[in-house]
Amino acid sequence: LKMKEAVNERIRCKFSEYSIDFAVGACRLDIAGGVPTAMNKAIYASKLSDTDNVCSFYNAGIANMLEREERLNTLFEDSVKNRDFKVYLQPKVSPSETRACQAEALVRWFHPQEGVIYPSEFIPIFEKNGKICSLDLYMFEEVCRLIDRWIKEKKALVSISVNVSRFHLREAGSEIWKEYKRILDRYDIPEGVIEMELTETILLEENQIPFVKAVLNGFRSCGLRVALDDFGFAYSSLSMLKEFAVDTLKMDRSFFVNENDKSRRIVGSIIQLAHSLDMDVVAEGIEAKEQVEILRKMGCDLIQGYVYSKPLPVGEFEQWREEYDR
Repeated sequence: LKMKEAVNERIRCKFSEYSIDFAVGACRLDIAGGVPTAMNKAIYASKLSDTDNVCSFYNAGIANMLEREERLNTLFEDSVKNRDFKVYLQPKVSPSETRACQAEALVRWFHPQEGVIYPSEFIPIFEKNGKICSLDLYMFEEVCRLIDRWIKEKKALVSISVNVSRFHLREAGSEIWKEYKRILDRYDIPEGVIEMELTETILLEENQIPFVKAVLNGFRSCGLRVALDDFGFAYSSLSMLKEFAVDTLKMDRSFFVNENDKSRRIVGSIIQLAHSLDMDVVAEGIEAKEQVEILRKMGCDLIQGYVYSKPLPVGEFEQWREEYDR
């Protein structure tokens, strides 16, 4: 801590608003088998610390986590080839029943030997090593395959939103849309059926308005809609609406946890503002019928949450949709 304060004191002399934190790890040489290995393991341990400026020691528990991470990395390529990653769909429902239901595509991993591997485990690993880029594109193509099948079977189409990782956006840059267009060109997908979901933190972290506009315009030029996920999470959300053209706002679920009269007024104002800008509004994380009724009166377009359904395998979603449409 003394070192941290000494360094930050020097930094604040020139940059008064800035400071740094340390991620510190350590590994004993006698269990590492050499200095380079010990350094790598110490770095790995430092990244797992829940507290800044506290030294995290490499131990048996961390060793097991590293082994598990390496195991999942090894399994990834074959699982993509074998299509072990499955699309699950969570319905988005109109509370006023004035429009067709939509859905969000979510990934699930079913490995023949490892069994079910949950997104909370594998997503952070693939974000760290860059494999999330391949997984994003894989999921997008799986959604295209599904919509193409619905078209060939003459089934009613459901608009589906697909997530784009912030790590993928950083890696691919402003021309990321070209990767998706190459996949779209292999399928006959009508315009406006697929929506790309980007979290608002993606747009804020880049801090480059021309860059973000190029990304959004690129997606929309392909006939893809664009949704701003987790809206309201960041402090400058409203200023973003002035700069960026998006089709849908997804209100962060924090608005609906321990809600009160003030939070409801904020939600109502966001819905009115979005509609005045020709944007749809989705409320996510909704679990209670009472919330549905309040949002219906406010004019919310779509509701996503366990109040209607958990994420479903494609076959179960198709059955759910048939019952919903009756």
